[in-house]
Amino acid sequence: MKYKKKISILLSLALLIGTASFDVYAVNGANLQDPEVTETTEEEAEVVADAAEDTTAEAAGVVEDEVQPEEGAGPLGAQSGVNVELDLSSSESSIPTPGATTLHSAENEHSRALDMEWDEVPGASGYMFYIKNPTDGNWEYVNLVEGGSTTSATVKNFPVRNDAYVAIAAYVQVGKVTVQGEKSMYPEPVDIEEFLEENIHTLYYKGHTIKASSGSAGAKVFTNPGSGSWYRVANGTSVTIMEPSGGYFKCRINSTGKEGWINGDRLKGTTALYTTLDYKTSRKEDFVNTGYYGNKLASNKTYLIWCNHYTQRVNVFKKTDGKWKLYNVYRCATGIWGRATPRGYGEVKNYKWDGKDPNPRYYINGVNYYPAFQDGWFYGDGHKNLWITHFDGRNSFHTRPMTNGSSRLVEGRILAYTLGQPISLGCVRLETPNAKWIHDNVQYGTKVFQW
Repeated sequence: MKYKKKISILLSLALLIGTASFDVYAVNGANLQDPEVTETTEEEAEVVADAAEDTTAEAAGVVEDEVQPEEGAGPLGAQSGVNVELDLSSSESSIPTPGATTLHSAENEHSRALDMEWDEVPGASGYMFYIKNPTDGNWEYVNLVEGGSTTSATVKNFPVRNDAYVAIAAYVQVGKVTVQGEKSMYPEPVDIEEFLEENIHTLYYKGHTIKASSGSAGAKVFTNPGSGSWYRVANGTSVTIMEPSGGYFKCRINSTGKEGWINGDRLKGTTALYTTLDYKTSRKEDFVNTGYYGNKLASNKTYLIWCNHYTQRVNVFKKTDGKWKLYNVYRCATGIWGRATPRGYGEVKNYKWDGKDPNPRYYINGVNYYPAFQDGWFYGDGHKNLWITHFDGRNSFHTRPMTNGSSRLVEGRILAYTLGQPISLGCVRLETPNAKWIHDNVQYGTKVFQW
């Protein structure tokens, strides 16, 4: 047909100038302002054909300049009142949607991460991972793993959350365009925790070497505690003070990274290097059941207590089927530098009261001891501790310091609330219910490991 409506010429011109979309206000020219029908010559028809070929080449990617569709544009069609999209660039419609996969496992073996396994999706570029928001039920993006043939990975950066639902979706990426497949949810909720992954160790201190009382020579650094070859470091040398042994401390010389043993009298701790995080339950149980410490902590008692000075937590284990299982964990406060809680192995002693001292003490070979258990312990400076369980001389588990009923203070008011960092003078402070639980439930002879 030799005649075309004016709209055909407008369409051709729009294609020539690369317009991505335009509005159609009429069907078959019914509402056009100028319904005039014009004749198109053969030369004009060739121009229109050439324009169509150029446009086809551009859409196929021959021309580098891409024209992006306007946001909100609708699908191509000649329907009254609908925006028409002419997508001249690569689009999602030309990329196949990847199939769904299945999550087979999601284990929280690493801090804020899940060890996950899933099925491979042919043609996928990788996989995206999500966690469900418990408030609104929406899926929140967490991370992605590249490589369509990958079927397992440790996926990091999950938020800390209990009873969380997680999902996976395969994706295909071509250039800057990404097409995601259907999400597949792991069928069971998982707990995602943040915990320590470093080696289990005791409390470290930032500190420095100090002068000996008899001179100013630098401190000796031994290869073994007080023996072996040695060298000197200057007074004031910055060190990281680690675990003790026989009056010596293993230290790291911060300037060189070398480690050795320095007499505790030549050290000054300035900052306790504790943490607010904790180790995973499985690691704690392995620690007290196996290897060197497993042999040291074997016992026929119902409970075992391990106070970790680095994490500032008291871990109570209960004997179950011949193994120690973690039973309770309590935040605590151990001793400061210079009055540190004694490290090593102790136990709750079964002493006998002499029946004479109103504040009971026990005498063994002329040595004055305190009882294994006391309901309360009063001091002369206006405060007391309750629910005391001794494990090393006067060192004990007990409540935070409280007022003892002086005229200006109400009895039982807590004087020092802080837990979770070294602050005591050697004892281990606990919240009142936790101190009472230990007092009421542990047996004489229960092993206490302070480290």
